[in-house]
Amino acid sequence: SNSISVMQAEGTPVVHAYPYIVRRGDSFWKISLKFHGTGTKASQIAEDNNLSLDAHLNIGDTLLIHY
Repeated sequence: SNSISVMQAEGTPVVHAYPYIVRRGDSFWKISLKFHGTGTKASQIAEDNNLSLDAHLNIGDTLLIHY
């Protein structure tokens, strides 16, 4: 499995995250659509990666997609 488990502060559930490599033409909206079937999780993906929603995504960057 390519997923990464991240243990948060004690007492909170483990977050599972899939490492996603940014491709040409990607946006948070498109990545959200790909993983969640809707673009509405775009801001959550940005926040999970400590980025702003309007951050420039570079091809080859790795984002963690939480699920």
